[in-house]
Amino acid sequence: GYPPALFAITQPGAPYIMTGSAETPPPTPTPLPGVTIHFEQLTGTGTVPGDVMTNSSGVWTATGFTEGIIAGQNPTLANTYSATPSKTGYTFSAATCEFGGQANPALTNCNFIGKTN
Repeated sequence: GYPPALFAITQPGAPYIMTGSAETPPPTPTPLPGVTIHFEQLTGTGTVPGDVMTNSSGVWTATGFTEGIIAGQNPTLANTYSATPSKTGYTFSAATCEFGGQANPALTNCNFIGKTN
């Protein structure tokens, strides 16, 4: 078999939750409600949740992402996703956040800073 170091964090196919936030830039960041977070599948064949929106605290949560595959296999088979924020009048950094599979298996949230245009 493979050494334990070659395995991803959990078994393939298990659904998981991603969360994150949107806020205005430092030095005085404030929550940014009403930001749409759009998800796309980069690789794999897992489920892609619908868009979600940040709440009054600037927090978003999405459920139903499909976890990736065993590390060391073909990376194009892994379920990886992107989360992209949008809100009229704002530009975000990061412009997108990639997660899942072998792209960033340890990533647990995607946070965005929104600056007014």
